[in-house]
Amino acid sequence: MAEDEPLGNVKRRQLLGAAAAIATGAVAAGELVGALECFDAASSGAADMYHGAEYYWQGKSKAFSFFTAVPMGMTSGEIMAWVDHGDGQQIWDELSAEFNIKAFQLACAASRRPK
Repeated sequence: MAEDEPLGNVKRRQLLGAAAAIATGAVAAGELVGALECFDAASSGAADMYHGAEYYWQGKSKAFSFFTAVPMGMTSGEIMAWVDHGDGQQIWDELSAEFNIKAFQLACAASRRPK
């Protein structure tokens, strides 16, 4: 690790490296479950993972909305900073664990380093 490299970047590279070792496949929309049923499918073990915006799950807990950009909320860059460098990941882990889910960020277009 370079001395000036943010810890979040190292964590992200490790996660991506681990994910590369996982065999994944895609199914067509509606083939396994409906679009808004992917959270429940992953929670129950019917699916190994899902990709979606956390505001879709506010019916499960209103706290999920803190982990995605919503009107009058944090921007995507602010969320990424909070999750990577604040207590966001710990809070997200505690919330998601109630549903047998391990949540993590995949990407954020606003996370560029200033030049």
